Amino acid sequence: MEEEFQLYSAYLNKGLNRVNKYIQLFKNQGEITHEFRAIILWLQIPQPDIEEEYWKKRLQHILRLCDLVFPLIKASRYNDNKIIENIFFVSKVENCPQKRQIFFDNPLVRLINEMYGNNSKKEVTETTDNRYVYNVYTVYRTISKFLASYIFELIRDDNQKGRNIPDVSSQICYNFISYQYCSRQNCKNHHVITTPSILYKRLELSCLQYTVMLKLIVLYHLRLLKEEQSKEVLGLQRWWAENLIRNHIRYHSSRTSCPEITHMVLAKLPYHTRNGFIELAHKRWLYEFNNASNFEAMLKCMLVLQQLRDEWGINTFCWEMSKPTILLYPYNLPVGLEYYDCYNGYHRAIPVGKRLSSFFFYLRSNNVIEAISQIKIFIQYAISHTERVNLVTSDAFGDLVSLIEFVTSLIFAISPRCCDFFLPRAYLVNYFDIYAVTPLIPNLRHAYNRDSYLAAIAIFFEQIKQLLNYLLTYKEYTYFTITLRLIRLLVLIGLNESTFVPSIFNLFKYLDNKISSNKIKKYLEQKSMGLLVNVLHNDLKETDCDSLVIVYYQLESIPSRFSNWEKHGIKKLAYNSIGGFRYALQQIKSSVNIVENVVSENQFSSQKSGGNDQNTSLMQDTFDQLDQHAISEEAKEPETEIQAWFRKIHDSPEAKDAAIKIQVWIRQVYKRAKSRTDNDTTLNEIYNDMMIFCQAIMKEKGKKAVNKYIILLRGWTVVVIVKLIKLQGSMGETKNRLKKTINSHSSDTNKVDRCLELEDELRYKYYEKVELALKSLSITENSQKHKKLSLGWLENELYQAEDIINQVWEWINECKKVVTK
Repeated sequence: MEEEFQLYSAYLNKGLNRVNKYIQLFKNQGEITHEFRAIILWLQIPQPDIEEEYWKKRLQHILRLCDLVFPLIKASRYNDNKIIENIFFVSKVENCPQKRQIFFDNPLVRLINEMYGNNSKKEVTETTDNRYVYNVYTVYRTISKFLASYIFELIRDDNQKGRNIPDVSSQICYNFISYQYCSRQNCKNHHVITTPSILYKRLELSCLQYTVMLKLIVLYHLRLLKEEQSKEVLGLQRWWAENLIRNHIRYHSSRTSCPEITHMVLAKLPYHTRNGFIELAHKRWLYEFNNASNFEAMLKCMLVLQQLRDEWGINTFCWEMSKPTILLYPYNLPVGLEYYDCYNGYHRAIPVGKRLSSFFFYLRSNNVIEAISQIKIFIQYAISHTERVNLVTSDAFGDLVSLIEFVTSLIFAISPRCCDFFLPRAYLVNYFDIYAVTPLIPNLRHAYNRDSYLAAIAIFFEQIKQLLNYLLTYKEYTYFTITLRLIRLLVLIGLNESTFVPSIFNLFKYLDNKISSNKIKKYLEQKSMGLLVNVLHNDLKETDCDSLVIVYYQLESIPSRFSNWEKHGIKKLAYNSIGGFRYALQQIKSSVNIVENVVSENQFSSQKSGGNDQNTSLMQDTFDQLDQHAISEEAKEPETEIQAWFRKIHDSPEAKDAAIKIQVWIRQVYKRAKSRTDNDTTLNEIYNDMMIFCQAIMKEKGKKAVNKYIILLRGWTVVVIVKLIKLQGSMGETKNRLKKTINSHSSDTNKVDRCLELEDELRYKYYEKVELALKSLSITENSQKHKKLSLGWLENELYQAEDIINQVWEWINECKKVVTK
């Protein structure tokens, strides 16, 4: 009682810190009723000036309130919920478990009257001792409706307030960063001098705001909101998702963005927050370019999905872009389409966006040269048809420039010599660390010859020049940061390939007469590449969000050609392996929260190790991989037990016993896996069927015509089909585990809800994906397609199947975590 008295005393004195202290106290003591009331009081204390720390605390309290309330307002908890009864001063009726009594002056009485209107009197079953007696359902339903409406109004109010907080809802003002003042009247951008720490706080706060907005979807699905409230939910969530991407996640410039900070925060996003972005991409962006001419939506969608590593979304994009359109007038192509083929007498076109999806597809398969040849056509089309393909805003051009930066960096990486070139640190994090490190390793890449290398640079040099000429037709400040990024990219081309230096200086001389900004002219007015290195180096390092780096694949006794620049403060990233590159990059990243940074990088590294960075070919006609896979999958289950044994080795004198136990366990796992694969005839049956099919098409088509296709069928295709079949069994086992958990934990609402969500994902998403992948690869159900011997089609299907397998294993691992909690 004394603590409650002190709480209300602190509230009356508007003591935010004191009330917050009692919130933490009640939370630690497990006093949910008192914690609930304390949070409500804290949220009601008025705050005239909203500062960052207050807003962060407020959002955290709203999230905690949702965590407390949502389990209480679900129908499955309506019987005998002591917490909700204590909060609203509701008491039981003796010997009547389905009735509750409320004092006459309890505000809940008014709420029941408002909810049931003229029928409210019928809800009162009797009156005793200054109390109304109601059916338990009436009381709980009213409380649920009230709490849902209260939380909705709270979040909607914070939506309005949040839009007026520059830290959360605005871009950083580039003028203020550059000149320490802003001359624009009524500028609503965030006036702050950026550092990695500032950017981290902005992004973290914005993610928190978006996470709060996502809580509305729970109330929406529970159907507890009023009709007019329900109509607002999806719009509010989309606004904040778009805001987060536009102002915080999308790369703008070295002064307003720090890729390692963005990367770190995204790695820590809660499941539902990350899923909110993915759903937005699936349900809105993927349908905004259904006419193939919305390149802004395409670029945004693909770059975000790649950054979040959503394989299903990436594949969906690819499928959308692969749909041919029948042409009525083949010589008059609609915007966004290019000629494809003539099928059954009909001319067909395909979206130019297919080139964008092909770029990432070939990049993942380590065919960088083909990836570049695809994307150069997409970029040229975008530059030639800017307004017609919806490339108008600064954000849209920013995404296009990010693509050009990425491709130019890839060209440097696969030059005829080993990697030895200048790049900004932001490029390394934004492009190589996120997408693919493999092109930086000489023995894992396919390099250009000298002529092809120079030709590739020449193409993109011309595209950059065309884009600059287009941007300069508008007022200079409209696309200022885009222009500056392109100028810096031209400097990098000159530094890394001296052949283009005369052309670059001629272009700079031309641009110098058209541009007035001192920030850009300081590049254009330099007379040598040495001076340009200094300008670029000093410009990038100004806010510590970026820096110029020498990327050097370390060779014995051969120094970097740029080693002399190290004494001028330019750091060298020296490496000789993928792991070495990641470690060296980690050492030169921003020093903000380095512990968290390391963790997030390791998380992403582990995710990527299953994809681009592994140069292991799956096209091997051996069974050893399947044995190894079976062992590794079985080894995942007792992971916590292994960790316990290792701790025992470190912390206990019984180290020898623990080590023996580990050895015994490993032998048992190996024997089980080995015996299972020995007794399992699935692999042999599929392989034999495939051999019969291959022999048949060899007779029909001739051995030379089908040689490569047969290698792919007998090797990689067999392996993938077996994986898919075994995966179906694992999915069934996992589904049974989920059902057992649901039945045995009926009182744990959060756990049951998560299990139901995972079960829905299996039923409506993964079962169908695996089934479709098997049908597509099947030589019986899809024999006509196989007989066409389309190597590109089969490779595409196999990569998609591998992606599906990875997705399902991620789902299974998530299920294991939930079940074993």
